[in-house]
Amino acid sequence: MWPVAIFLMAVVLFYWLAFCLTVAAWLKAIIHLLGGHFIRAATYFSIGCGLLFWWQGTEVIPHPWTSISGCMALP
Repeated sequence: MWPVAIFLMAVVLFYWLAFCLTVAAWLKAIIHLLGGHFIRAATYFSIGCGLLFWWQGTEVIPHPWTSISGCMALP
């Protein structure tokens, strides 16, 4: 039974750390933006957006093979 508990704890820890990183990235983006550090703010903003899109579970950026139209035949 303890292998199942270790696995479940690892899964919960993964999602907890992902949530903490999402919140921290957005807060750091706002803090750096207000401080005038625009490049750092853009970096944290892109990390925060990427994690937010990951949490949504939808494919925001389409796969390159699905957007090709024209002369290439897809398998």
